[in-house]
This record gives sequence, C-alpha cells and structure tokens, in this order.
Amino acid sequence: MYSLKRVGTLDRIPDELKSEMFERLFRACEIARFDKEQKLKYESDMITERDEKNIINTAIRLGNDQWFAEGLAEGKAKGRAEERIAIAGTLKQQGFPAATIAAATGMTEDEIESL
Repeated sequence: MYSLKRVGTLDRIPDELKSEMFERLFRACEIARFDKEQKLKYESDMITERDEKNIINTAIRLGNDQWFAEGLAEGKAKGRAEERIAIAGTLKQQGFPAATIAAATGMTEDEIESL
C-alpha cells in the first residue's frame, strides 16, 4: 500500500521495496508519467523492438537451412559470373575473337569488349 500511495512522488525505489515486482511497478509508473512526445517515442521504440524480435523468431522458425540454401545459390551464381569474366579476360588477352569468347562464356560481345 505504501508504494501505491507514494508511487507518483518517489524519486527512487526505497531499499525495502527493491524486488523485481516493485521495480516493474515503478518502471510502469515512470512510463505513465511520460509526456505525449516521450510516449510516442517509447511506443515507436517498443514497436521496433518487437519487430526485430519477430524477425529473429521467424528466421529461427523457418530454420537456417532455407537461409543457407538461398545464400549458397546466390554465392554460386556470383562465383560463376566472376569465373566467366576471368576466363573471358584471359581469352581476350590471348587474342581470341570476341565472337569466340562470347560463344565459350555465354557473355555478349559488348561485355567482352568492355573488359
């Protein structure tokens, strides 16, 4: 009863009331005393925090296999593109015609000329 009667006038939690339950009560009262701007900021921060938590929980629920497979496919595609460019560059340095390099790598002649 002491805490409920004086919650609006206390600057700190009395030592006798330092328990998790009373600390939560005092935090809730601090939030209730926020002005309109502080409440909007607090609510925005809470929405962001909940969104981040939901994103993480969804990722865990979907499982790392899906994320790994997508990342692996993306990495392989990037590696193949880099390899084609390297091969085309080597063939170009050796004097092969752009049409031959294009046929071998699947690149366009314009892409080969820009190397």
